[in-house]
Amino acid sequence: MKIERNLAEFLTLERSQGQSHIEFVDLDESEVEGCAWNHTNTKIFISLYKLYKSKVGTSQLKNYKKLWELLAHILNKKHNLNFTAGQVENRWRVLERNYKKVKDNNNKTGRGRKNFEFEQEMDEIFGKKRNINPKILLSSATIAHPTDLTINEEHKKEEENYKSNDNGQVQTTENTACNTMRKRKKKNTANEVLEKMRHDKLKFYENKIKILQERNEIEKEKLMEIKGKNDLIEARNYFVCNSTK
Repeated sequence: MKIERNLAEFLTLERSQGQSHIEFVDLDESEVEGCAWNHTNTKIFISLYKLYKSKVGTSQLKNYKKLWELLAHILNKKHNLNFTAGQVENRWRVLERNYKKVKDNNNKTGRGRKNFEFEQEMDEIFGKKRNINPKILLSSATIAHPTDLTINEEHKKEEENYKSNDNGQVQTTENTACNTMRKRKKKNTANEVLEKMRHDKLKFYENKIKILQERNEIEKEKLMEIKGKNDLIEARNYFVCNSTK
């Protein structure tokens, strides 16, 4: 039985009790004015994505929209194809989604292994990510499954960063780090200002108490002086009265 390459995404072969089971999923390859995705131009596309993806967020490629436009231009001019930037973007999403499905299936025990047509090429891009290829621990019977974070979620985060900018630019790690440092600096500055205000207020009250204490001492001295004068006057009056008798 012949299966056309442009109708199948991958084949799954399961052998159970001597019988073979063949499963394939439609790759959703739409023709565009006589031009359709096939094995050859898809491999070229993946290699171009791998080459230019790291430049997204730089002055050369400000955002993903520019990336899809560049890849479409190269495919059309250098390889005599006819794809739009939107079709190039959609092709990547299909490849990424189905690559994830195959990896998720193969990482789960008790399921037949599936083969993805471009698995080797996609491994070169995603192979180092922990959520794609789990490590085998202790023995072949003990498997550490991937975390809940998937490549789709990571791609979604990249898109959210892209959409969060009014000019469509992708936020870089450096920008995020700078923003964090600025926030910390502002927080530290605010804390320093509050601490200085508390210190100045405490010093003000300490000085005020000291002034009041000094005033009390002066008043006491004045009272003592007045009392002394009164005693002298009283003594003088006593002597005057006694001398006239």
